[in-house]
Amino acid sequence: MADPALRAVLAAVGWVPTSLNGVVTAAGLPVGAVGAALDQLVRIGAIVEERGWWQRVQ
Repeated sequence: MADPALRAVLAAVGWVPTSLNGVVTAAGLPVGAVGAALDQLVRIGAIVEERGWWQRVQ
């Protein structure tokens, strides 16, 4: 994964369910950048979102 924002957000999500606020805090990025990265990570199948919680799946 070449994009540093994607790498940061993926690392922030981790293997346990994490709230958006937790991802933003852990990634150290603006909320807009985190939201865009989360959308892209869902599209490629790296994470899932369930009821406002994000979790890594691969």
